[in-house]
Amino acid sequence: MIKFLFLLTLILSSACSLKSPRQDLSLQNIEGKAFGSTWELKYSGGPSPENLKGIIDVFLKEFDKEFSTYRPDSVISGFNELPPLRRLKVSLRFIHLLKLAQQFHQETQGAFDPSIGQTIRLWGFGGGKKNIIPSQQALKVAKTQSGMDAIKWDESSLEVWKTRSLILDVNAFAPGFAADLLAQDLEHKGIKNFVLNVGGEILFRGKKQGLQEWVAGIETPDEAQENDVYLAFKISDLALATSGNYRQFRIDQGIKKSHIIDPFTHRPLQGDIISASVIASSAAQADAWSTAMMVLGEKGISQAEILGLKVILIKKSPSGLFKKQVSPSFEKYLKN
Repeated sequence: MIKFLFLLTLILSSACSLKSPRQDLSLQNIEGKAFGSTWELKYSGGPSPENLKGIIDVFLKEFDKEFSTYRPDSVISGFNELPPLRRLKVSLRFIHLLKLAQQFHQETQGAFDPSIGQTIRLWGFGGGKKNIIPSQQALKVAKTQSGMDAIKWDESSLEVWKTRSLILDVNAFAPGFAADLLAQDLEHKGIKNFVLNVGGEILFRGKKQGLQEWVAGIETPDEAQENDVYLAFKISDLALATSGNYRQFRIDQGIKKSHIIDPFTHRPLQGDIISASVIASSAAQADAWSTAMMVLGEKGISQAEILGLKVILIKKSPSGLFKKQVSPSFEKYLKN
């Protein structure tokens, strides 16, 4: 996921550092590492930073052991190794994640598809071998080893299984799911005002001290303009996520490969849209839909509007100029 810029009165920081030349002393600030990236929390009230950091670190380590496809000992890696129809005992949280994956797959009409893990690996992402361009035959086989319809579960027995071999890769929305679960725990602990970032997926709750809304900024989608703000807006009690292909890509054998794989073509995404940002009620939904909007482009805006999602797409012309397309609900949100 692409990182965000947070602004309070002035820009405080990027979402990957939250280090500011001018600290807001009314807020506690803690951070750590998770999922090969970072997590950060700015909050007021509640437990001490020391106690809260320990709680968050433990949760994220347990979450990683359950859902990381980069760990051979994770639960999801065990699921991916299962032969068809063999059942695996899992947690209720694992089944909840599968339900969300199915929901987002249906909402996006297939543009978000965590079942294409085999294809993702063939292109050298998600733990696959780098510097390899997959053959047509390999991609053809991978297409047969995908499909959310093949993933089954029994919530009463807490068992999951597959009706055919496939690799489930949830990296495109698991950080958002983790952020949602953490936010629930923070609220149960009496923390009502906070900004939580888990691997670039952001949740805003309550307000700053003084009843001011939080202010977020979307980063300029240009690898040469790191930490530059393209667009800023006020936000509260919502989640924000951005996907893009201007930082996370690889050049193999002279070919530039986006880390976002189009589930319809099973090839790295191509096109003039370089960034998609989504505001939703949950970080998991914003996370999944920002990836889906990179695939759907402008035609996905109407479907997002039906679901109450706010979307902004950014294109880059051959001359290097940026152009944004804002959904009607996002346009109204900016005006308000």
